[in-house]
Amino acid sequence: MNAVDWKMLEARRSCALLSRSEMEQGKVPTTPTTASVIAGIQCQEAVKYLHGLDVLEGQGFIFEGMSHQSYVVRYTRRDDCPSHELDPSVEVLPWSATQTTVREFLARVRADLGPEAVVETNNDLLAALYCSQCDETETVWTSLGNVTQANARCPRCQSDRSPEMVHTLDDGVACLDRTLAEIGIPRWDVLAGRAGLEQRFYEFAGDRDGVLGKVASPALSE
Repeated sequence: MNAVDWKMLEARRSCALLSRSEMEQGKVPTTPTTASVIAGIQCQEAVKYLHGLDVLEGQGFIFEGMSHQSYVVRYTRRDDCPSHELDPSVEVLPWSATQTTVREFLARVRADLGPEAVVETNNDLLAALYCSQCDETETVWTSLGNVTQANARCPRCQSDRSPEMVHTLDDGVACLDRTLAEIGIPRWDVLAGRAGLEQRFYEFAGDRDGVLGKVASPALSE
């Protein structure tokens, strides 16, 4: 992206400028109509991709709602951009996040990558909330996105509590015997195992049919 692209982004009110309470009231940094237009374009691209058609790969779609003009721009590839590094292929496991414990999955990762390997999650996990006023810690274990500002207040003194965040799982975490779903890992997720610079990715395909429901079919996995 060039300087003009960045200025266009800076001119918009970003999500980071909205407080948690404002978001809970349904306030968003865009209009529902514009969001619907962009969502429609994204769905169209997904359908084209599934049918093997050309998509806007490496390009940007610009929509200007005041005059309803839209156009496509092509971004110049930067050879030093770390986002162009390809991840290893994903290994499909018949396991389910609702049945696999952290200990069991960590053992699988270490069998593949060595005894020092750790598990890396895609989302931030909230392990506990600590109130310094009451000197009390509440064990939580959930995805950070499930916690509201009201949940973070101490039920006794109403002070804001400090979160204990977890992004990496090793044999030192206090949730080894909980299932992955119990600590906030979504079903049918892809988790990474890492040992130094070496990584492997694992898909929990045992959750697939439960997530897809009636739309699940053998054809979707081909």
